[in-house]
Amino acid sequence: METIVYLFTLAAVAGLVCHKIGLPPLIGFLIAGFSYNSLGLNPPKEVYLLSDLGIALLLFFVGLKLDLKSLLKIEILSLSLFNIIANSLFVALGLLLIGSLFLKDQNLPIESIALLSIALSLSSTVFAVKVLDNKGDLISVHGKLIIGILIIQDVIAAVLLAITEANFPEQTAFLILLLVPAKFVIYKILDHIGHDELLVLFGLLLALVLGYAFFNFTGVKGELGALVVGALVANHPKSGEMSQALFSLKEFLLIGFFLTIGINSDLSIQNILAGSLLCLFLIPRGLLYFFSSNYIKFRSRTSLFTSITLTTYSEFSLIVVSIGYTQGLLSVDWLTITAVAVSLSFLITTPLEKNSENIYERIHKYLRTIEHKETKENQIKDLHMKHVKALVIGMGRIGSGAYEELQNSFKQNEILSIEHDEKKVLSHKSDNKNVILADANDLDFWSNLNGKTVEVIILAMPKHHSNIEAAKQIKNLNLDCQLYAVARFDEEVEELQSLGVTAFHIYTEAGVGLARQTYKT
Repeated sequence: METIVYLFTLAAVAGLVCHKIGLPPLIGFLIAGFSYNSLGLNPPKEVYLLSDLGIALLLFFVGLKLDLKSLLKIEILSLSLFNIIANSLFVALGLLLIGSLFLKDQNLPIESIALLSIALSLSSTVFAVKVLDNKGDLISVHGKLIIGILIIQDVIAAVLLAITEANFPEQTAFLILLLVPAKFVIYKILDHIGHDELLVLFGLLLALVLGYAFFNFTGVKGELGALVVGALVANHPKSGEMSQALFSLKEFLLIGFFLTIGINSDLSIQNILAGSLLCLFLIPRGLLYFFSSNYIKFRSRTSLFTSITLTTYSEFSLIVVSIGYTQGLLSVDWLTITAVAVSLSFLITTPLEKNSENIYERIHKYLRTIEHKETKENQIKDLHMKHVKALVIGMGRIGSGAYEELQNSFKQNEILSIEHDEKKVLSHKSDNKNVILADANDLDFWSNLNGKTVEVIILAMPKHHSNIEAAKQIKNLNLDCQLYAVARFDEEVEELQSLGVTAFHIYTEAGVGLARQTYKT
C-alpha cells in the first residue's frame, strides 16, 4: 500500500509542476514513472490494474460517441491500411539501424522484425482519444477521421496479438452475438435507472463487466469489447449523461496507464539513444498521414491535425513486444527501447498537439496552396453571413436556450448558429433553426466573418478550451462585436475576461435565472 501512495504522491507533484509551466499533466505522470523506476522501487501491482481499467473505460467512452457508418467509408479504410504498410517499412529501417549501432551482438530474425515493425506502425489510441476529448474534438471532422483510423488499427492489433500469443478466438466468441438481444434489456434499464449513483454503477458494469470481462472470457480482446458495448448504447438518450458521470473516474484511472509507461522503462544511456533514434522515424509518419489525407481530398487543416495526433507510437506495441519477449522472439532490450520510444513520442507530440491551431495559423497560407479545390468538407462554403447579426457557437442546451432568447431581439435570418456535431445540426434544422456544420476553432471559418455585420457572438461550447481558442481567433481578427461566453469555474471566467469576453459563471447565472422566473410567476 505504501508504494502506491509514494507513486501517486510523485505523480501529483510532477503533474502539478507540468500544469504550472503550461504542459499537460500527463507528461508529469510519465516523468513520475521514470523517476519511480530510477529509484529502484518495486512497482505496485495495483497500478497495472488501474491502467487496464482506465484503458477499458476510455474505449467505452469512444464507443459512446462512435458513428459506425463513418468507419465503413472507403477513405478511412484505405488511409489506415496504406499508412500501416508504409510506416511498417520505415520502422523496419529504423530497427535495422538500431540493431547495427546498439545491439550488434543480436541478430533479429525476419519474423521478429515483422512483429516489431507492424506493432510500431500503430499510433496511440489512449493518447489520441485523451487529447481529442480534452479539446472537445472527438466529433469534429478530424476527430472522427482519427478515431476511425485508430479503430481499424485496434482490430489489426488484436489480430497481431492473437498471432503473437498463438491464441485465436475460441468457439465461445459466438457468445458475443448475445449482445444483439441484450441491447433491448440494456436500454430498458437505462430508461428507469435515474440520474445518480446507479447510472455511474451501471456504466461501469457495461464497460468493465459486459465489455471488458465478457469479451476476454470469449477469447476476444477486452478493450475491443468495451468499445463495442459503448457503441451499442451510443444512441440512448442517457449516453451523454453517462459519459459525463464517469468522466472524473476515467481521468483518474488513466493516470495509472501513464505511470506504467514510465515504470517499465530502464533509462540507460544506450536505451535512451536507441529510443530517441526510433523517434526520428516519426517524421515520415507525420508526413505520410498529412499527404495521404490531403490526397483523398480532406482539407489541409484536417490533414495537419490528423498527422500531428497520430504521430505517436502505440502503447499496444509494449504489449506485443512483451509477449514477443516471453515467446523468445525478442530480447529484453527491445522491450525497454520500445517503452522509451513510446514515452518520448508522447513527450514530442504533446506540445505540437497543444499548439496545433497556432501551427496551422502560421502555415495555413502555404497549406492552402496544396489543398484540393474541391474537398470533402464544404461547411466553409455554406456560410451566408450577409444579414447575420447574432452568432451562437455550440448548440447544446445552453446554446439552444441562447438561440431561442435571441429570437426575441433579432429576425430569424439575422441569427446563425454553428455546431460541429452533425446529428445536432440535423436535429436543429428540423426545428427550422438556422444552424450549419462548422468548427469554431477553425481559422478559415473566422476569416469568413471578417468585415461582416455580426453584432453579438455567444460562445456556448461545453469545453472551456474551445471557447478560449474561438475567443483568440475573434480577437486576432479585430471583429467589432459584443462577445459572451459561459464558464464553470472562477479561473475560467478570469481567463475569458482577459481576452475581452463578457463571461458568466454557469451555476451563478442559473440561480439568477431561476429567481427571475420565480418572481415572474
